[in-house]
Amino acid sequence: MKTKIIILFSLLALTMGELSGQNWSKISKEIKEKQLAIEPLANRDINCYYKLREKTNILNEMKLNHPIDTIFILQIHREVDLSSSYLMIWNKNDTLSINSEDFGKTFQITNQQTFISYMMKLVADWNLDEIKKEELTNGIRPSDGIFATRIIVNSKKCQIDCLYFKNFFNMQRDGMDFCK
Repeated sequence: MKTKIIILFSLLALTMGELSGQNWSKISKEIKEKQLAIEPLANRDINCYYKLREKTNILNEMKLNHPIDTIFILQIHREVDLSSSYLMIWNKNDTLSINSEDFGKTFQITNQQTFISYMMKLVADWNLDEIKKEELTNGIRPSDGIFATRIIVNSKKCQIDCLYFKNFFNMQRDGMDFCK
C-alpha cells in the first residue's frame, strides 16, 4: 500500500513538474516577437506588455492543468489615457489581471475579469472569423487595439498563437458583464 502511494505521489510530482518547468520568460519573449510580427507599429505597447509580464511573473502565478493546458491572454493599451495598460490571463482554473495606470511602473494584480465575457469566449474558442466580424460590426471609437494570445502547453512543448484586433462592444449583449 505504501509503495502504491509513493508511486502515485511520484507520478503526480513528475506531471506537475512538466508545466512548472516551462521557461515562462522565453515564452513571454516569444509572445512579444509574434506580436511585433503582426503589428509592428504597436512596438511601444508590446514592450509595455512584455515588461508587465516579466515584472509581475504572471505566467508563473497561474494555476495550471497538468500536463496539458491552454492559456489565454488579452492585452489592451487605452488610447484615451495613453498610460493605461490592462492584461488578463486565464485558463479553466484561474483568472489573473494586471492593471497599470502609469506605463507599468506600478500595477495591481487581481483575480477579476477585465474584458467582456463574449470577447473572452471568442478568444477561448479561437474563433477568428467571429472576432473580425465583431470588430467590424461592433467596433468602438476611438478603437483601442487588443492583442489576444493562446498558449497551448503539452508536456514541455508550447504552441503560441497571437491575434490583433480592434476593441468591440455591444451594449445590448455585453452591458456591464466584465464587472463580475
